[in-house]
Amino acid sequence: MYFKIIYNALVIDILDSVQYVRWLKRGKKFVKTEMTSANGILASDGINIYHVEGMPDFDGMGNYKIVHMLQIEKEEYDRLKSQMIDGDVIYVDESVFSTEEKLKLEISNLKKQLAAVSNQGHKATDDLAAVKIENQELLKQLENVKAENVELADQLLAAKILLGVD
Repeated sequence: MYFKIIYNALVIDILDSVQYVRWLKRGKKFVKTEMTSANGILASDGINIYHVEGMPDFDGMGNYKIVHMLQIEKEEYDRLKSQMIDGDVIYVDESVFSTEEKLKLEISNLKKQLAAVSNQGHKATDDLAAVKIENQELLKQLENVKAENVELADQLLAAKILLGVD
């Protein structure tokens, strides 16, 4: 299978096979892996790594280009290979994408938006939990103030009785 790698409407790489990688946080290195546990792919130069849109993040590991990986036919691969001599990039007019490619890109963009909304939801949940804890602490303080007021009222009443004052 052949693939073109697209970044900012540019074909930046082509692959005649895909080598999937994942980040090992403990070992602080990338290792080759199966597609199901991958964070990214190895570039055709065998050195650079791309983060493919829709794959899990590299879990705190630096900035990597987030790319789209689209399957292509051998004819397109050969044409792109002849055009990409010396690492040149090729502008992609997204209007020439097939309906399937457009849908894949749209799904990829929607997944990215969903992840962002999900992260905001987690932050809001965390913020809400912090507010609940703060409210509980304030309620405890209020109960303490009420108890102190009751005690002061009792002391005031006792003093009035001793002094014979209404």
